[in-house]
Amino acid sequence: MNILGNKFNDYIDKYGETVLIDGVEHTVFFMNSPEGATIMNDFVYMFCFTGACEQGALVERKGVNYLVYHKETDINEVYEKFLVRNITKFTNFVISDELKAIPSIIFDGSQTVADNQYIGFFDGKLELLVPKNADTIQIIENDRFIAFNSAWLVVATTEVNRGYINLHCEKTQVNEGDNLIDEIPSTYTPPEPEQTGTYTIEGADEIRDGQSITYTGTKTVDGSVVASVWAFTFEDNGNDVDFVVVDDTTCEITSNTSSGTVVLTGVCDGETVIKEIALKGLW
Repeated sequence: MNILGNKFNDYIDKYGETVLIDGVEHTVFFMNSPEGATIMNDFVYMFCFTGACEQGALVERKGVNYLVYHKETDINEVYEKFLVRNITKFTNFVISDELKAIPSIIFDGSQTVADNQYIGFFDGKLELLVPKNADTIQIIENDRFIAFNSAWLVVATTEVNRGYINLHCEKTQVNEGDNLIDEIPSTYTPPEPEQTGTYTIEGADEIRDGQSITYTGTKTVDGSVVASVWAFTFEDNGNDVDFVVVDDTTCEITSNTSSGTVVLTGVCDGETVIKEIALKGLW
C-alpha cells in the first residue's frame, strides 16, 4: 500500500466506525459538512475505501439512515469522499402487490424554470429522492402514497443523477380505504393470513376385546376447532381387528382380540398424525 493508503488506514483505525452500506458492513469515518450547518444538520461527509460505496447507496449508522447524495471525489483510487444526507422517512409504495417501505429524502417544494417561483408543500407539491434499485424502478406515474396526513400522486419520474430517482408528486384526493395513520394507500390489499393449526386424533389409547371405538380427526386454529378433511389409514399388525372409515373426520375400530397393538394414521392439510392403540382383554 502507498503512503496515502497507509495514512488513510491509520485514520480509519483511529476514527473509523462500522456502518452498513446497502446491508454490507464497512469501516468508514464521517466529517461535518458545510451544507449541514445551514440545512437542519442533515448533511455529512463520509470517507471510505475506494469501491466500498456508490452514489445512491443506503447507509445505516447507529440506527440513522442516510442516502449517499453525491460522490465528491476519488483520491488516487485509495479512498472516496461522499456527501450523504439523512433519510427524511420511509415512504410506503405498493410495488408488485407488496407494500414496500422506500427510504426517501423529501423536498417540500421546487423552483419553476419559467418564472423562478417557489412551489411548495402548501401548493400541493412534493419531490421525493429515492435510491435507484429493483423496487424503485417500478414506481411509475399515477402511483399513490400517503404522507403528512395526505394522499399523493406520482406525476413524473426523472433520473438526473446516477444512483437515485426523483419522484415529482402532487397532492390528490384521499380515497376511502386510505390509511392516513399507518400511511398505507387504498391500492394495497393485504394477503390473507396463513392459518396455522394443531392436528390431533381424538379417541381412546386402548380398546377392549369386543369393543368398538370411534376416532375423530381434529384441526384446531387459535383455540377453536375448524372444519377439516382427513384421510385415514390403518395397520392391524396381523391382529383380528375391524376398521371402517365413517366420514371425512371419523373412523371406527372394533377389536376381536385381547392383546397386541394397531396403528391409526390420519393426514390433514399435509400434516400426518400417528396414533398407536393397545388391544386389551375384557379385564
